[in-house]
Amino acid sequence: MDDKMDVEQIERQRAALLEEAAGIVKAAEAAGRAVSAEEDGRVLALMASVRSLEEQLMHLKRRHHQNVQIAERSEGK
Repeated sequence: MDDKMDVEQIERQRAALLEEAAGIVKAAEAAGRAVSAEEDGRVLALMASVRSLEEQLMHLKRRHHQNVQIAERSEGK
């Protein structure tokens, strides 16, 4: 799988996790109550996963940028 496909997949995963976390909070708010301890734990776990995915994205983007620079240097640009 190439970097572009990896980035797109990770971005979709990240968006899904953020949507799930927001949904938990919104559901509690809609019910007029605070987020439960279980829900809070789930949101925290989701956000930890989001941070991990963001680190992967930064790594992939950095690697892509380096590859572009190497290609440009080898082409004499």
